[in-house]
Order: sequence, then C-alpha cells, then structure tokens
Amino acid sequence: MIARQSNSIWLKIVGSGFAAVLFTSVAIGGLSFQRQYQSGEDSIETHLASDIDAIQTDMHAQARNAEGVALVISGEPDMADLMVAKAREEIVRRFITNFNKLKSSLNLQLLTFSDTTGVVLARVHDPEVAVGDNISDRRKMYAVAVKTGAIVTGIEPGRAAMAVFASAPVFKAGKVVGVADVGTTLTTDYFARLKSQLKADIAVRLIKGDGFETQNSTYADKPILADTELKAVTNGDAIHRSITRGDRSFEVGGVPVKDYSGRTIGVIEVASD
Repeated sequence: MIARQSNSIWLKIVGSGFAAVLFTSVAIGGLSFQRQYQSGEDSIETHLASDIDAIQTDMHAQARNAEGVALVISGEPDMADLMVAKAREEIVRRFITNFNKLKSSLNLQLLTFSDTTGVVLARVHDPEVAVGDNISDRRKMYAVAVKTGAIVTGIEPGRAAMAVFASAPVFKAGKVVGVADVGTTLTTDYFARLKSQLKADIAVRLIKGDGFETQNSTYADKPILADTELKAVTNGDAIHRSITRGDRSFEVGGVPVKDYSGRTIGVIEVASD
C-alpha cells in the first residue's frame, strides 16, 4: 500500500515539474546555440550577458520546479494529519523511496516539513539529522506561507548553503497546520552543471560584514572580482572586465542576488570563456 501510494505521489510530482525541466533545457540549450552562432559578430560583453541570463533563467526554472512539487506534496489528502501528529517516521517513509528520483529528475535536493512556528518535523533529504530545531530566524518564507495561506518562492539561507525554496502551506479544516518546503541548493555541484553547458565559471560571493566571502565556486583558482567591484554590482553598476589566466581569456562580471524579502545578500560572479 505504501509503495503504491508513493508511486502515485511520484507520478504527480513528475507531472508538475516536467514543463519547468523542459523549459530549462530548451532555454539553456538555445542560449548556448545562439552564442556559438553569433560568435563572429557579438562582442565579448554580449557573451557574458548571455551566460548571466542563462544562469538566471535556470534558477527561475528551479523555483518553478520546487513550487510544483511543493504544491503536490502539501495537497496530499492525509498530509495534514501526519503533520499534526508529528509523525516524522511516516512522513520520511512516505517520500524517501522516490527522493533520489526527485533529485536526479528535477534537481531538487531539499524536502522539509515544519509546523506553523518553524519547528522542523521531518527532513526527508537528511532523515538522520535531529529535528525539533526552529528555522524561522533564517527562513522568513515560512512565516509568510503560514500567515497568507499561499505558496511562496524565493532565495533564502539553508542549513549549509543558499537555496531556492518553495514553501507551501498544509491545511486541515481550512486552517494552516504546517509547511512543506522544497528546494534546490545553490552549491558548486549545481553551478558545475551550468558550467558544463555554458563553458563559464561561476561563484557565489555572499556579503559578510564589510566584505564578501565565497560560498561556492567552479573556478579552478579563486574567483576574480575584488570586493570593491562586488560592492559596485550590489549597487546596480554593470561591472565587467577582461582577464587572462594561463592560455585562457575571460570576460568577468556579476549579478546581484536578492533573498525573498528583497534584500541584496551577495553576487553571482560569472567568467565567460
């Protein structure tokens, strides 16, 4: 019965996320083809802009993936009862079988269930980690989902890295009793996939104090932009410059990263080959 139920959920999830996955593949592939076709005519600044646009397109598509999956999971008929009962083992058992499929097919790595105060009831992606911690301080989207009763998507800090999340409220008798949270971590592994498609290095440079720290990077060496340049990017300036490392030349620039609340939290640095 459990296996049959899990398969049914999986079919719903795949259906909800397929369009976004297809959209991502077509968008990234189309941008790469366009760049190759026009390489004799476009400036190197245009190549950089194309890579940045492709990365943002992929991140938006991941948000759509997460949103579709979160809606399916939060809408399961007995999901509210499981959360009210704090049935961690049953929640994990319900989804763990197909979680690897979720990761490989939709590139989603996080699946968390929390109550209306932000206390974690279950982490399907990491079931061995202790639950009961409260994530409301760093995850403002939970409070918004509970208060409005609507699904919310955006970028917020995860336990280990910045991530794209979709937080969907779970209802019982018309009242929100918890939140199902689905996400994609913006780690080096995530950006390595984009690097292989775009032939561009990517780094996440988060604001820390008066400077920046590198959270993730596909660079073989350290990222390129100085703190003063990163600060200019966060202020809305279009920063780009050329650099040569070994026998390779790059055009380097960045795009601000804003969290769900609209606060600028860092820069995605891109070096187009």
